[in-house]
Amino acid sequence: MGSNYGPRDFARSSASTGRGIAGDRGRYRSLVEVCRRRFPHADIDFTYDTEISFFGGLFEVSVNGGLVHSKKKGMQFPDAPERLERIYLKIDSALREAAEQGKK
Repeated sequence: MGSNYGPRDFARSSASTGRGIAGDRGRYRSLVEVCRRRFPHADIDFTYDTEISFFGGLFEVSVNGGLVHSKKKGMQFPDAPERLERIYLKIDSALREAAEQGKK
């Protein structure tokens, strides 16, 4: 389901964006880009909150209204391939669940 653009590509594309609010915004944009490439037809909602916190900008990723990742709720930024892969798996699972619901 989706392209071969994977976690290692994301790690490379987000590595040079830096840390803090400005860096998080760039890394957030990279996250949006890789998820949209991987799941081009999915209904994925990305929200970014510029609320200043110790951890930089805060964001969430939802699929079909269900939350799959939230930096606001303490989940780490997916700057390592295995973290991004977990998000991919959650998105894929939410999409499969929605497809099954649609068949009933």
